Amino acid sequence: MKEVSLAHRLALLSLLLLLVTLFTSITTAQPYYTASGMNATIVMTGTLKVIAKSADSLLQSVRVNLSSFPRQTERQQVRDMVTRPGSVTGKDHLIFEFSDPDQDRLTFSVSADISTDHHFPRISRKVAFPVRNLSEEIKSYTLPTPNVDAADPDIMIRASELATGKDDLYDVAFTVATWVEENIKYSLSTLTADASQKASWVLENRKGVCDELSTLFIAMMRSLGVPARYVSGLAYTDYEVFDEGFSPHGWAEVYFPGFGWVPFDISYQEYGFVDASHIELKHDKDTKAGSTRYHWKGRDIDLQASPLDEQVNVTGFDGPSEKKVALSMAFLREEVDLGSYNVMEVKAKNLGSSYVPLRLTYQRSKGVTLIGPQTQHVLVRPSEAVTAYYLFQVQSLDDQFIYTFTVGAATNTNNSVQGIFRARKGRSFISKKDALAYAEQGRERERSRAKASPEEETVLTCVPETSFVYLNETLRIGCTVKNRGNVLLRNMTLCLDRCTHFTLPIAQEQKSNLTYIPDTPGRKELFVRLGQEGKEMLEQMTVEVYDEPALSIEKVKIPKTVQYKQPYDIDFLLKKGSSSDPKNLTIRLRSDSYDRTWQVDALHGDKQFALNMVAKGLEPGNNTFNLSVGFSDERGRDYGTHREITVRMDKVNLMDSVEIRASRMLRSMGNYLPAMLLVALAFFLVTLFIVLRAGRRR
Repeated sequence: MKEVSLAHRLALLSLLLLLVTLFTSITTAQPYYTASGMNATIVMTGTLKVIAKSADSLLQSVRVNLSSFPRQTERQQVRDMVTRPGSVTGKDHLIFEFSDPDQDRLTFSVSADISTDHHFPRISRKVAFPVRNLSEEIKSYTLPTPNVDAADPDIMIRASELATGKDDLYDVAFTVATWVEENIKYSLSTLTADASQKASWVLENRKGVCDELSTLFIAMMRSLGVPARYVSGLAYTDYEVFDEGFSPHGWAEVYFPGFGWVPFDISYQEYGFVDASHIELKHDKDTKAGSTRYHWKGRDIDLQASPLDEQVNVTGFDGPSEKKVALSMAFLREEVDLGSYNVMEVKAKNLGSSYVPLRLTYQRSKGVTLIGPQTQHVLVRPSEAVTAYYLFQVQSLDDQFIYTFTVGAATNTNNSVQGIFRARKGRSFISKKDALAYAEQGRERERSRAKASPEEETVLTCVPETSFVYLNETLRIGCTVKNRGNVLLRNMTLCLDRCTHFTLPIAQEQKSNLTYIPDTPGRKELFVRLGQEGKEMLEQMTVEVYDEPALSIEKVKIPKTVQYKQPYDIDFLLKKGSSSDPKNLTIRLRSDSYDRTWQVDALHGDKQFALNMVAKGLEPGNNTFNLSVGFSDERGRDYGTHREITVRMDKVNLMDSVEIRASRMLRSMGNYLPAMLLVALAFFLVTLFIVLRAGRRR
């Protein structure tokens, strides 16, 4: 190799120190993204084309309900709003009226001077997750809607996986937002650009535009029991696929109890704030809600609406937004060998008392190859510091020179930091394995420091459909398992006679119908078992199991003979033949000349009865009685049993015999007595009529 003089080497070295410090910073951010405020005029114009369907067509009136217009919010002030024609403010919309219009084209417009802030809600303390004790109005923002299908199982499980072990709502929202941005590709395919898709579709296909990324984020937050809503408006973009300027845009807001609605813009990677270019026009529970509705009265008329034309003219910016963190950096080694790996540590110290979400972007340097993503998202809690790690490799360069590299990082909150390290032959060589291990060790320290303890809180409630059941009937028991903790519960089992298996996401509940078929009567203590990874929870309930009520008439005792008009007793035992109690007993003793009943509420055990009788109305010889008992069960179903009893009457004298026959005759006549009385009355009336008529003739 040709020897190079020392002077020559020094000259080359100086030149390289000047030229090889090749630092490529990211493009200076537009003031739209970094300014603390923006002033602008927005003009929204809508056009309706009147289409006459016949020569006799008539248009009497047109009403336009416009729900998309500049809003007065915490971060957006609206001044001097003018509408043409003059509008009336309805509930969350503007109403334009056209009476007897004779034009073939109707135009309405809204013009407003507005000012917006680089909105950074100051969340000064941890908001507990899971979220509880919400008002009914706010809780409505946790429910599924047509596009925000938060009850989709894949959405619930994915969101729960991301939130498991976290007890800080900001951490949960930040983690979910980061996952959506990193895993869902921003795509302007015709399908997603022209029609907003459901959140489940976005998750399955892993692509979408701004409103669809927001829809998935909102659905995942709602599936965790966190209120979230959709915001539509305008925002500035310099994204290469758009003409530079303001375009329709959608983002999300998450409700933080005690602080209100906090913006999360997935497309702009602004998690917990939005820049000053965001102009809010509407918020809603679903992306499917339209912004303009038309009503008209007329004959043979149709209206054709053009999309709203939205123009923004920026009139000025306020100064740059305040710096919220202090950045510092260090290298694993200040000097490394050519071809070596190295690690850059970027530390962000929170300067205030509020959460700061950061997007750290690595600033490239020629001669260095970054290993891993250029952008990292970190959440810096109040008064804390977070360290991010970047791994890169020095390229294989000419080993006769010393190389100086300037690398660094910048944030989306108007901060940047840079540092210098050198590479020359013979210095420390760090392998990729060692560099990766060092960076991962640091990241694990960060995760451990910020990690919350998983809290499992499971609520089991079981209610049988009735408090009792009969043998061999099916008792249905409705059980609800609620996951009120911050852990995705896998491999859950709910068992009675059989087991069901399920996974229970955070803030969700599982409803199951268990069945129990008893085979023995009595009071049963049932235990429903909820198990998960060796742990078990019991729900106890008491159920009465009845058999069909049964009784029999036994041990009937009567005198061998009785005397006319003399008292006697009929004794018998009602023997209970079931575990359950016969209810509403009706005891009836009946013969041709006797019919009497007795009532008993329930038969709790065997019971002896004595019926006090008088031997009157009996016939000489044997007299047959029917002794019956009717009863019912707990459901009112009827049952019964009966038994015949013979009573013998002897020693009837002449006078008693005459009286018995007279009684028998009266009883026999008793069946015809009403008819006989009617005949007698009729005969009397006819006779009276004849007598009276004869008297008049005289």
